[in-house]
Amino acid sequence: MPIFKCHARIVYAMAKKVKVSSHSSGNVVKKGVSKPKEETYEFVPTEFDEKTYIRNDIIGTKVTLIFSLVALIAGFGAGALSTLTGSAVWGFVLVVVVLAGMTQFLKLLGFDTTKVKASSMLGNYIISVFLMLCVWTLMINPPFV
Repeated sequence: MPIFKCHARIVYAMAKKVKVSSHSSGNVVKKGVSKPKEETYEFVPTEFDEKTYIRNDIIGTKVTLIFSLVALIAGFGAGALSTLTGSAVWGFVLVVVVLAGMTQFLKLLGFDTTKVKASSMLGNYIISVFLMLCVWTLMINPPFV
């Protein structure tokens, strides 16, 4: 098929405002192409209480800070107990008691732990364990013994 005949069909199709298919198919010009219907979608945002969200986020941040501070203190205590008694058992007991009493300690300080996400609380516990172990390990090694 000569090139000028193909271009002539495209120009004809553009003048008639019909859809032109590719060169390889048998039908070059399609008449009566209907326009697709436009779907109308309206975004409706859900209600969002920004003050409650920020308040809960601040509570979660304070709880994380308290967990970290208590973990530091417990790590120093576990290291001191291990060094003074010569056994790591008492340091381990201290770490377990501190972890078991953290939610009661937070309630004693006036924090509502139900407003903190469960995944955040789990993360706080995991971070506390590792922070206690790190400080404890530093305290039972030569510079601090």
